[in-house]
Amino acid sequence: NWQGHLSGNIEVHPIKHLFTTSSDDGSWRLWALPTSSEPAAALLLSGEGHSDWLTSCSFSPDGDKLATTSGDSTVRVWDLSRGLCLLSLRGHLRATWVHFLPSCDHLLLSSGRDHMLLLWDERASTWASEIRGHAHPVEHCTSDTTGRVAASCDAGGDVKLWDMRSLRSALYSAPTSPSGANQVSLCPAGTGSEEVAVAGGDGLVRLLRPSSGHVTEVGGHQGAACTVCFDHQGETLLSAGADGIVQVWRRSQ
Repeated sequence: NWQGHLSGNIEVHPIKHLFTTSSDDGSWRLWALPTSSEPAAALLLSGEGHSDWLTSCSFSPDGDKLATTSGDSTVRVWDLSRGLCLLSLRGHLRATWVHFLPSCDHLLLSSGRDHMLLLWDERASTWASEIRGHAHPVEHCTSDTTGRVAASCDAGGDVKLWDMRSLRSALYSAPTSPSGANQVSLCPAGTGSEEVAVAGGDGLVRLLRPSSGHVTEVGGHQGAACTVCFDHQGETLLSAGADGIVQVWRRSQ
């Protein structure tokens, strides 16, 4: 337990024993995880520049950069060696989430309350593609571990899968919770599973199988299910809810 700031999101570094927290005060902080020789977590760096609360943060695959989104409608990219803002990207009305594609250190996917997804090439300092198809504010976006397939979910409860090579119409679209879908997670590539996990505003966690259209309700929270994710092996599913509870399931093969 470390005294920091009021944090809404935590992201773990892909290589080092570090993590970031993003806050309602518009700042992010980089921390070192405790070790046997250093039992207390250490604050290494902080970044300020957003004029509204932070909604998400994402490390680049090489761990050298951090991307953030905010209620100020910008997507920002930060140099973690110095804590400096490299880019401030505008394109969304109220950006909700950002995700570095695992296959590339300069491509980012973001979502917004404007019903859109934007694919950014940070080398060009602008968005490269606009992805439309949602009829409601998009709450979350992510990709599989190859970066070839992306997933998004919206406030109306719709979940969509996208081919990041063509960026045409959605590969798959399905309604889930009538109370909205808050977060989506894809089972890691190479696990032999196509399952998509969804955290619903109605408190339920659902597993979708796009090829068959089958939907399984695996559990629920009192209040909204806020976040959901698979572990790296795809064997375990975790969710956290507005009830303050983290639930863990072993995925059936």
